[in-house]
Amino acid sequence: MKGKRIGPKEGCCGVAVADSSYWHSYCFCWPSSHSQPMKHTIMNRKNRIIVTAEDCRRLEDVLVSSFAGAFCDKPYLNALRNELANAAVVAREDVPGDVITMNSIVRLKDIASRELKIFTLVYPDEANIAEGKLSILAPLGTAILGYRVGDTVRWTVPSGEGQWRVEAVVFQPEREGILA
Repeated sequence: MKGKRIGPKEGCCGVAVADSSYWHSYCFCWPSSHSQPMKHTIMNRKNRIIVTAEDCRRLEDVLVSSFAGAFCDKPYLNALRNELANAAVVAREDVPGDVITMNSIVRLKDIASRELKIFTLVYPDEANIAEGKLSILAPLGTAILGYRVGDTVRWTVPSGEGQWRVEAVVFQPEREGILA
């Protein structure tokens, strides 16, 4: 099996090897507290999220911002951090057209109610749920990033577990060649 470079992230090599059911990522990092590189092995299901390098960088900045700090006790933000740490990070021209990226317009179907909703996934300063602009820091926003058409997204809400199916990526900036 041949490795494919999916990074780079700062301080990471971003090499991944795919097989029929899992991705194996190997990253050699130099944490400031170590004089030797540390090898991290990440083993996830094949459908781990796909994120552009630019989105990943901006989202990491958002997660360390004072705005996100106000929500630091929220488990879904830790889930987003973990998803980003394990994501397949690709160049914007390499992201498949059916993947939800930042500023994508998506059509989701609530599995329980069969209701269809259309959202634009946005950064926190652009959020306005009345206009269908869903913040990446909202539980559903963190849940849908990097998923593909046909995927079922699950996340925990106070009343239980919500499940939405990604019906369509109506608009994706990368697919349309638009810098967002």
